[in-house]
Amino acid sequence: MASIVKYARGGEYESLQSQWLEDLDSAPSVPDMVEALSILADSRPELAEELLVLSMEEIQASRPELMPELLKGSAEIFDVLEKLRIQLVELLRDEYLMFEPLELFLDRSGLSREGCAVRRGWRNFRELMRYRRRGYVLHDEFGPGRIERITRSRATVDFEKAPEHDMSLKAMLESTRPLDDDSLAVTRWRDPQAFREAFLRPGPDLVDRLLADLGGTLTRAGLERFISGSSLDASKLWHRIRKLARGRQELISLQGSITRIDPREAPQTLREIIFHSRESLADRNKLLAAILESITPDERTKSVLEQALDDLGSVRTAETGALFETAWILCRRLGRELPEEPAVGMETKAKRALRALGEIGSNECKREYLERLVDLADDGQLASVLPELSTSLRARATELLRARNPELLRRAAREFLKAPERTACYMWALELVVMDRLTDVMPLERCLECALVNLPYAPAQVQQRMARLVQQRLETQLREYIESTDTKTLSDLCAGLEDSAAVESSGLLLKLKREISHRSASGGASAPVRSFFWESDAIYSSRKAIDERRRELEHLRTVDIPRAADAIAEAASHGDLSENAEYEAALERRDLLLDRLARQKRELSRTKPYPPSEISSNTISPGTRASLRSDSGHSLVYELVGPLEASPDRGRINYLSPLGGVLLGLSPGDPVALPGDPDAEYVVGEVEILPEVRHT
Repeated sequence: MASIVKYARGGEYESLQSQWLEDLDSAPSVPDMVEALSILADSRPELAEELLVLSMEEIQASRPELMPELLKGSAEIFDVLEKLRIQLVELLRDEYLMFEPLELFLDRSGLSREGCAVRRGWRNFRELMRYRRRGYVLHDEFGPGRIERITRSRATVDFEKAPEHDMSLKAMLESTRPLDDDSLAVTRWRDPQAFREAFLRPGPDLVDRLLADLGGTLTRAGLERFISGSSLDASKLWHRIRKLARGRQELISLQGSITRIDPREAPQTLREIIFHSRESLADRNKLLAAILESITPDERTKSVLEQALDDLGSVRTAETGALFETAWILCRRLGRELPEEPAVGMETKAKRALRALGEIGSNECKREYLERLVDLADDGQLASVLPELSTSLRARATELLRARNPELLRRAAREFLKAPERTACYMWALELVVMDRLTDVMPLERCLECALVNLPYAPAQVQQRMARLVQQRLETQLREYIESTDTKTLSDLCAGLEDSAAVESSGLLLKLKREISHRSASGGASAPVRSFFWESDAIYSSRKAIDERRRELEHLRTVDIPRAADAIAEAASHGDLSENAEYEAALERRDLLLDRLARQKRELSRTKPYPPSEISSNTISPGTRASLRSDSGHSLVYELVGPLEASPDRGRINYLSPLGGVLLGLSPGDPVALPGDPDAEYVVGEVEILPEVRHT
């Protein structure tokens, strides 16, 4: 992998810039530059623009033969970047100097207009450039044809049903659409045997090829016309094609047609989906939601939605949960709340309510259904529902019942604690005891012990939440448990948790291992443990690193996330969100940024500067440099620092890592065995306080 690509992926921006300049001076690889720019466009867009402009200037001056590849590759990456747009247009004018329709295509694509989004304009231009000599087009009346001549204003097309047809360029652009050379319509015309084979041995792209050739909508009658003159069986083909289309949310698959989402046909399509399709209502809701998310309803569409909402009460179906979701989807798109008593009704019996929840696809709709269920169902039915809920829905039910029916929660916790074999429910009950201090249900000391013993068998998400909970809410009980439990029990507990990344990241495993290590060093099985400052829930780093993280978060909050929101709006303006890759990518980037912001804010809230008064040259701690030497004379030097400034390549070790956990608390002269090198024994030499600690 090229260095600039590696540095871009690893976020090593200083190294990236240095290597980039070196590459420009020597032998730049344009594909590597484009790949690195594509990575930076997501993480550091301002740096990506800066490097591109610099590269354009340098390459134009020293290696102009590389400019076409750089400009065309970059056009796929950047949106509004005027310098790139201008040079791209100049390149296209030079490259297609003798192509007479060029200026018309540049204008229609938008590339010739100042402020055009380069990526969108470039895609439009490439689509228009498919109108070329010997390129294929499809006319609704004349069938497929090949362009024989094209000028600034006219074209001659050899159509299947109109040979050597002369027409204006404007008329050709408005009445035809470009076809790939291997499209089904062209294949039917040029190679009937290959056309037949495409249906007899269909690939996964058959539906897309048919939709492209037939204008976006495929019906059984249209299929029959399309294959007329061949020996193909239309009935069998239609069944096969509908099976291929099933499950693809961007396609509306009704009994008599398959079509892509078209906002102009939305009102009629919506009613067909809700009231006339023979698909399951749960599946229809996916299509319904996809259409409503891809269009901006006009007054006519809103009127159809209003009428559909009124008519839902007359629908008779066993899919009561799906029907509730249909009403919920319509209300959301109309910008209103679902009525207190929706016409579609609610299930209040446990089994039926669980089935209804299973029919609902949207998690948000499930939460609303659950909230209404908590209000309507009696205690016995709710108690039967709780153990069958998913972890997230059970957490939501807990919030609701804590406010509305705490006694039911108490009874449910008592019942779940009788069945530890149902780990998820059992851990939920323990969590409830801790959070609500239900000491009459189970003493906190016993609750802690049960949580630790059953932790290895719980799902990862439950492990992480419970590990943090016992450290935050049961700190005293945890310390007493660790100090009073025999070493073998602690060792067995560590062995069970060894493979849990969730528990390790919480710091709980480190606490248990440190106790075992101290006992081994002191020669006692239950020696008292000295309390160190880094054993708290706080995370320690230098003040400089903390300030830098605050600046990064502020930039993330005020620049990166708003820019991602703008990108979503821009992508959404292109239409048809179900097939809009830019929109999906923009949403994913926005969600990643929001997740990073939340995660780093939580981490920063626990981060404190190194406490100079508690750091000395007598003990290895966060904020110190330790020298180790082996019997053979080999020496190592490690700096133990916080996670915000760790850099293993430079010997700066995160004190929360396994290596850090082994070194913490040791003093000069103490023996130590390093992880991954159990046969070599080292002795701690000099311990120094890092300069950043003195400046804290």
